[in-house]
Amino acid sequence: RQMCIRDRSIITEESENKVRIGKYQGQTNNGKLSGNGIFETENDSGTKWSYEGEFKDSTFNGYGISKWENGDSYEGNHTNGEFTPTVSQLFASIGTYFNNFNISEKAKSFMDTYPDIFTNRTYDGSLLDTNFSYLEQKKNYSNYGDKLISLSNLQVVQITEEKMFNYPTVTETILDNLSNSDETYYVYIIGSLDGILDNDEVSLIGLPISHFQYENTEGDMIDASVIAGVNIVK
Repeated sequence: RQMCIRDRSIITEESENKVRIGKYQGQTNNGKLSGNGIFETENDSGTKWSYEGEFKDSTFNGYGISKWENGDSYEGNHTNGEFTPTVSQLFASIGTYFNNFNISEKAKSFMDTYPDIFTNRTYDGSLLDTNFSYLEQKKNYSNYGDKLISLSNLQVVQITEEKMFNYPTVTETILDNLSNSDETYYVYIIGSLDGILDNDEVSLIGLPISHFQYENTEGDMIDASVIAGVNIVK
């Protein structure tokens, strides 16, 4: 059944018991939002946003995409109002919500096939690409993402940890290649990296998922290969 409901209250984040008022258009069941629909509302700052996807018990349950009027978005699985992305959905949403990149289809497929590599930090050596080229990936990142890469002689430029969606800790780090000053790697790793600090010399195992430009603290635009990290060690 399709219907449009204005000023509808739904729980958007069950863990924090957040309730939003907005407009819903979509399917219902026994007076509750259930099935597929679109919910439009705004956040505490007045920024408009919407969720389009699956509902159950008047909240987000199933697959859906949230979009903000500034262009930010994230897409994937939801559970009782909370965004609960798979590994590939996490890295894709980091690009579309926290940063400004899209990941390759090959990378999505690899992470869907081997999600435990990124959560358990273990991998099979047969999955390593011994012919990775930074410049080739910069030229066309869609050709990469179906093999892991191993890099050494890297230096930590910056490292931070934060909660991202339902993942308690995601480590974000920028690495420069000490052998080639033109190569920079922007790495996200699920979990903490104990003992790794700024200026450390490290080695990296990870999956090349994209290539983009970011603005450094001095206002310069820097080219970087985006990596879904498996591990970084001294």
